[in-house]
Amino acid sequence: MVLERKLNGIEITLDTDIDGAGESSPERVSGCWLNFNDYSGSLDFALANGGLLDSEENLLKISSPDLEAIEGWALARGY
Repeated sequence: MVLERKLNGIEITLDTDIDGAGESSPERVSGCWLNFNDYSGSLDFALANGGLLDSEENLLKISSPDLEAIEGWALARGY
């Protein structure tokens, strides 16, 4: 299932039905991606680095409360 949401201009896409790695793994995994104008990245990247990168690797900082809200929303929906 793909869910989308916007928080303070950040577009959030959560996919909870991605094929697992490898043919022998029937498991489903999830992924969460963030976009803001020319900046993008996974939720994991944003949490580890405090923001998103553009194509020239400039970091756009995202506030801790916003990252926590995004992570909480994603976790509550199967991330």
